[in-house]
Amino acid sequence: MTWPAHRSIEDALSFLRMVQREYEAGGPASWGIVHKAHQKLIGTVGYVKWEPGNSLAEIGYALSRKYWNMGLMTEVVQEVIRFSYEQMGVNRLQALCMVENVASERVMLKCGMIFEGTLR
Repeated sequence: MTWPAHRSIEDALSFLRMVQREYEAGGPASWGIVHKAHQKLIGTVGYVKWEPGNSLAEIGYALSRKYWNMGLMTEVVQEVIRFSYEQMGVNRLQALCMVENVASERVMLKCGMIFEGTLR
């Protein structure tokens, strides 16, 4: 992740309050990722940046470690990409990951994103 991990229940509640404020303000709030078979919240995905005037958005995502390497995030990100172009009118969608997070980079590449460079 390119943001700090939640370290307490209060961190998680603060995040949920922020998502609720974004939703109530009409902005693109984060979505929960629910495992279909288990009916359990296992992660989040959403826009960390949205510039409607520039038709640009940036997505970010997080998934419970228990569900890594199952192809779930690839499925989720593909759907967010489709939604972004078809429903949000985005012309450029981007995502970032830490250099050492090769699994996240792999998700992006599987979804058709193109590596453009490393931010310093």
